[in-house]
Amino acid sequence: MRPSTVRVGGLLRTRNFALLWIGQSTSAVGSAMTTVALPLVAISTLHAGPAMVALLTAATWLPWLLIGLPDRPLPLLATEARTLRDFPAQGTPNAVP
Repeated sequence: MRPSTVRVGGLLRTRNFALLWIGQSTSAVGSAMTTVALPLVAISTLHAGPAMVALLTAATWLPWLLIGLPDRPLPLLATEARTLRDFPAQGTPNAVP
């Protein structure tokens, strides 16, 4: 009987997955370095105080608040409005015995 062979690094041998993995890893490292380095550079170069560093850190979330947060609720509101508008027409025949 022949023993089954297990390929080491199965997914990483796939080119598309390897490229995705390398890109995501690079992005995560860059984001982590920015999170740490940006306040340190502001303190050392700009001589920023605690309030300015807090404002700078809060400003990194600004694009997410302006673009990412409103992006999802708008389609949901349209779907919910259509569902609520059609609800009485759908629910009335079932409510009457």
